[in-house]
Amino acid sequence: MAIRRGFKDGRLGIPLLALAGNIGWETMFTWVFPVDRANWTINVFWFAIDLVIVYQAIRFGRRDFPGVPPAVYRWSVAGLFAFGFGFMYALPHDLGGDFLYPALLLDCFLSYAFIWMLLRRGSTDGQTMYIAVLKLVANAAATVLAIANYPDRLLFPVLFATTVVLDILYIVMLHRAFVKEGRPVWRTV
Repeated sequence: MAIRRGFKDGRLGIPLLALAGNIGWETMFTWVFPVDRANWTINVFWFAIDLVIVYQAIRFGRRDFPGVPPAVYRWSVAGLFAFGFGFMYALPHDLGGDFLYPALLLDCFLSYAFIWMLLRRGSTDGQTMYIAVLKLVANAAATVLAIANYPDRLLFPVLFATTVVLDILYIVMLHRAFVKEGRPVWRTV
Protein backbone atom coordinates (compact mmCIF):
# COMPACT_ATOMS: atom_id res chain seq x y z
CA MET A 1 0.00 0.00 0.00
CA ALA A 2 2.74 2.47 0.90
CA ILE A 3 4.55 1.72 -2.36
CA ARG A 4 1.48 2.24 -4.53
CA ARG A 5 0.45 5.39 -2.66
CA GLY A 6 4.02 6.66 -2.88
CA PHE A 7 4.12 6.25 -6.66
CA LYS A 8 0.66 7.85 -7.03
CA ASP A 9 1.57 10.87 -4.89
CA GLY A 10 5.22 11.06 -5.91
CA ARG A 11 6.14 10.97 -2.22
CA LEU A 12 7.95 8.61 0.08
CA GLY A 13 5.31 6.69 2.06
CA ILE A 14 7.64 5.62 4.87
CA PRO A 15 9.69 7.99 7.05
CA LEU A 16 13.26 8.03 5.75
CA LEU A 17 14.94 7.29 9.07
CA ALA A 18 12.51 4.44 9.70
CA LEU A 19 13.28 3.04 6.24
CA ALA A 20 16.98 3.03 7.14
CA GLY A 21 16.16 0.98 10.24
CA ASN A 22 13.91 -1.37 8.28
CA ILE A 23 16.42 -2.09 5.52
CA GLY A 24 19.13 -2.55 8.15
CA TRP A 25 16.96 -5.01 10.11
CA GLU A 26 15.96 -7.00 7.06
CA THR A 27 19.55 -7.11 5.82
CA MET A 28 20.89 -8.34 9.15
CA PHE A 29 18.17 -10.94 9.75
CA THR A 30 18.13 -12.18 6.18
CA TRP A 31 21.81 -12.29 5.31
CA VAL A 32 23.94 -11.87 8.47
CA PHE A 33 22.30 -13.42 11.54
CA PRO A 34 20.96 -16.96 11.28
CA VAL A 35 17.19 -17.35 11.50
CA ASP A 36 14.89 -20.27 10.83
CA ARG A 37 13.64 -20.92 7.29
CA ALA A 38 10.17 -19.42 7.86
CA ASN A 39 11.58 -16.15 9.22
CA TRP A 40 14.19 -16.04 6.46
CA THR A 41 11.47 -16.34 3.80
CA ILE A 42 9.43 -13.55 5.40
CA ASN A 43 12.53 -11.37 5.70
CA VAL A 44 13.44 -11.87 2.01
CA PHE A 45 9.91 -10.79 1.06
CA TRP A 46 10.14 -7.62 3.18
CA PHE A 47 13.69 -6.96 1.99
CA ALA A 48 12.47 -6.94 -1.63
CA ILE A 49 9.63 -4.58 -0.73
CA ASP A 50 12.05 -2.29 1.10
CA LEU A 51 14.29 -2.14 -1.97
CA VAL A 52 11.38 -0.61 -3.90
CA ILE A 53 10.86 1.88 -1.07
CA VAL A 54 14.60 2.67 -1.12
CA TYR A 55 14.16 3.51 -4.81
CA GLN A 56 11.27 5.80 -3.85
CA ALA A 57 13.45 7.42 -1.18
CA ILE A 58 16.06 8.22 -3.80
CA ARG A 59 13.49 9.34 -6.37
CA PHE A 60 10.92 11.19 -4.22
CA GLY A 61 12.38 11.58 -0.74
CA ARG A 62 14.10 14.88 -1.38
CA ARG A 63 10.68 16.55 -1.68
CA ASP A 64 10.51 16.30 2.12
CA PHE A 65 13.75 18.29 2.37
CA PRO A 66 13.42 21.06 -0.24
CA GLY A 67 16.24 23.20 1.14
CA VAL A 68 18.78 20.37 1.01
CA PRO A 69 20.98 20.24 -2.12
CA PRO A 70 20.74 16.97 -4.10
CA ALA A 71 24.29 15.83 -3.30
CA VAL A 72 23.82 16.50 0.42
CA TYR A 73 20.52 14.59 0.36
CA ARG A 74 22.12 11.57 -1.35
CA TRP A 75 25.02 11.50 1.12
CA SER A 76 22.61 11.93 4.02
CA VAL A 77 20.54 8.97 2.81
CA ALA A 78 23.72 6.89 2.46
CA GLY A 79 24.73 7.90 5.99
CA LEU A 80 21.30 7.00 7.40
CA PHE A 81 21.43 3.60 5.74
CA ALA A 82 24.96 3.02 7.06
CA PHE A 83 23.70 3.91 10.55
CA GLY A 84 20.72 1.56 10.11
CA PHE A 85 22.99 -1.31 9.08
CA GLY A 86 25.44 -0.61 11.90
CA PHE A 87 22.76 -0.24 14.57
CA MET A 88 20.91 -3.37 13.48
CA TYR A 89 24.16 -5.32 13.48
CA ALA A 90 25.47 -4.03 16.81
CA LEU A 91 22.29 -4.27 18.90
CA PRO A 92 21.49 -7.96 18.35
CA HIS A 93 25.20 -8.78 18.43
CA ASP A 94 25.48 -7.20 21.87
CA LEU A 95 22.26 -8.97 22.96
CA GLY A 96 23.52 -12.40 21.94
CA GLY A 97 21.69 -12.58 18.61
CA ASP A 98 18.23 -11.75 20.00
CA PHE A 99 16.19 -10.21 17.19
CA LEU A 100 13.09 -9.34 19.25
CA TYR A 101 14.54 -6.28 20.98
CA PRO A 102 15.67 -4.60 17.75
CA ALA A 103 12.37 -5.51 16.05
CA LEU A 104 10.16 -4.12 18.81
CA LEU A 105 12.34 -1.04 19.30
CA LEU A 106 12.17 -0.41 15.56
CA ASP A 107 8.38 -0.80 15.59
CA CYS A 108 8.12 1.74 18.41
CA PHE A 109 10.43 4.14 16.60
CA LEU A 110 8.43 3.71 13.37
CA SER A 111 5.30 4.76 15.21
CA TYR A 112 6.95 7.99 16.30
CA ALA A 113 8.51 8.55 12.88
CA PHE A 114 5.14 8.40 11.10
CA ILE A 115 3.80 11.13 13.41
CA TRP A 116 6.89 13.23 12.83
CA MET A 117 6.63 12.75 9.04
CA LEU A 118 2.98 13.84 9.02
CA LEU A 119 3.79 16.95 11.06
CA ARG A 120 6.89 17.83 9.07
CA ARG A 121 5.28 17.24 5.69
CA GLY A 122 2.10 19.09 6.60
CA SER A 123 0.05 16.91 4.26
CA THR A 124 -1.29 13.39 3.89
CA ASP A 125 0.66 12.77 0.68
CA GLY A 126 1.95 9.21 0.59
CA GLN A 127 -0.29 8.15 3.51
CA THR A 128 -3.52 6.21 3.86
CA MET A 129 -5.66 5.22 6.82
CA TYR A 130 -5.26 1.62 5.70
CA ILE A 131 -1.50 1.82 6.27
CA ALA A 132 -2.03 3.44 9.67
CA VAL A 133 -4.57 0.88 10.89
CA LEU A 134 -2.68 -2.15 9.54
CA LYS A 135 0.49 -0.83 11.15
CA LEU A 136 -1.30 -0.63 14.51
CA VAL A 137 -2.75 -4.14 14.19
CA ALA A 138 0.51 -5.73 12.96
CA ASN A 139 2.68 -4.04 15.61
CA ALA A 140 0.25 -4.88 18.40
CA ALA A 141 -0.04 -8.52 17.29
CA ALA A 142 3.73 -8.97 17.02
CA THR A 143 4.33 -7.43 20.43
CA VAL A 144 1.56 -9.44 22.12
CA LEU A 145 3.11 -12.59 20.65
CA ALA A 146 6.53 -11.58 21.97
CA ILE A 147 5.06 -10.89 25.43
CA ALA A 148 3.25 -14.25 25.43
CA ASN A 149 6.44 -16.10 24.52
CA TYR A 150 8.69 -14.14 26.88
CA PRO A 151 6.56 -12.98 29.84
CA ASP A 152 9.65 -12.26 31.97
CA ARG A 153 10.91 -9.46 29.70
CA LEU A 154 9.91 -6.16 31.27
CA LEU A 155 10.69 -3.95 28.27
CA PHE A 156 8.19 -5.69 25.95
CA PRO A 157 5.03 -4.41 27.71
CA VAL A 158 6.53 -0.91 27.84
CA LEU A 159 7.22 -1.03 24.10
CA PHE A 160 3.73 -2.45 23.48
CA ALA A 161 1.99 0.35 25.37
CA THR A 162 4.14 3.07 23.82
CA THR A 163 3.74 1.75 20.28
CA VAL A 164 -0.04 1.35 20.59
CA VAL A 165 -0.47 4.85 22.02
CA LEU A 166 1.70 6.36 19.27
CA ASP A 167 -0.12 4.39 16.54
CA ILE A 168 -3.53 5.50 17.83
CA LEU A 169 -2.28 9.09 18.00
CA TYR A 170 -1.05 8.81 14.40
CA ILE A 171 -4.43 7.44 13.26
CA VAL A 172 -6.27 10.33 14.95
CA MET A 173 -3.85 12.91 13.54
CA LEU A 174 -4.00 11.40 10.04
CA HIS A 175 -7.81 11.32 10.15
CA ARG A 176 -7.90 15.01 11.12
CA ALA A 177 -5.40 15.86 8.38
CA PHE A 178 -7.53 14.12 5.72
CA VAL A 179 -10.63 15.99 6.92
CA LYS A 180 -8.76 19.31 6.97
CA GLU A 181 -7.49 18.72 3.41
CA GLY A 182 -10.98 17.77 2.24
CA ARG A 183 -9.75 14.37 1.09
CA PRO A 184 -11.68 11.14 1.63
CA VAL A 185 -10.44 9.62 4.88
CA TRP A 186 -10.60 6.09 3.46
CA ARG A 187 -9.31 7.03 0.01
CA THR A 188 -8.22 4.25 -2.29
CA VAL A 189 -4.72 2.99 -2.00
